[in-house]
Amino acid sequence: MSVVLGLAVVCFLLVADASALPPATPDEAQSVLARVGEVLLTVDDFEREWTRVARSARASASVEHQRRQLLDEMIGFRLRVAAARAAGLDRDPELVASFEKALVRRLDEKWIEEHPADLVVTDEEIAAAYAARQESYRLPARSRAALISIAAAKGSDRKAAQRRAEKALDEARRLPPTPPDFGALAVTYSEERASRYQGGDIGWLIAGEANRWPPEVTAAIFALESPGALSPLVETTDAFYLVRLVAREESRLRPLASVGEALRGELQREKYQALRAAQIAALTASFPVAVDEALFEKLEPAAVRPPPLPGER
Repeated sequence: MSVVLGLAVVCFLLVADASALPPATPDEAQSVLARVGEVLLTVDDFEREWTRVARSARASASVEHQRRQLLDEMIGFRLRVAAARAAGLDRDPELVASFEKALVRRLDEKWIEEHPADLVVTDEEIAAAYAARQESYRLPARSRAALISIAAAKGSDRKAAQRRAEKALDEARRLPPTPPDFGALAVTYSEERASRYQGGDIGWLIAGEANRWPPEVTAAIFALESPGALSPLVETTDAFYLVRLVAREESRLRPLASVGEALRGELQREKYQALRAAQIAALTASFPVAVDEALFEKLEPAAVRPPPLPGER
């Protein structure tokens, strides 16, 4: 009830203030459609808004009724704006921050509109950037391997595990060149559950990147050069491994055709940052900036607190 009463008082004051305004000139009297406090709603304001909403006008209602309804809505909107300002809401920090952000967005849009050529990226620039950044588009060598793992952990019968591994290796040497995995041998011998039913295939390993296999196994994989090649028996502290190469890809450059659009985006972002820097430089020339560096150095960073858990305040 108090909010409604407050708005009513504001509206009353607006009407009272309107009666105290100086009389309109003949030209103003012809163009001013309504006064809301000290705010004038002109014919141009109304017709502009009508043009915007007329496309969705209801066919079931008369045009005169809808135009009157629009005028009432515009007056109601201006009344609420005036009431909000009278209540000091236009000084609310969150609203001020939102308004300033909207201003800055529009300023940035205007700056870009005034400098369209500065954001254009040509095919020649893309080709030059590709040549200068080739190493960033280089794909590392990678190998796809199959393996058989036979556990030989401390305390187990290591000799028996070795004999089993050597038997598996002897059978693997008689495998056909294709398919270049271990096939059914992996089911028979391997204790690696994730790959034993896929012929021992463990997928791709990338040169220079960490993986879950022992270093001796990784080294054996990358020492193999052609699909189907079989490494000597690999012994680690926990197991014996048979390793077979499934496929190999040498290090290579991604072609320009496959990275061109992504590179165009990178160059556009770089040009945007350069344009923003030029904007800041121009603004600084018009609005000098002074920072108290000594005071800034004394500031203590606020402690970063983790977000509260559900139910906590």
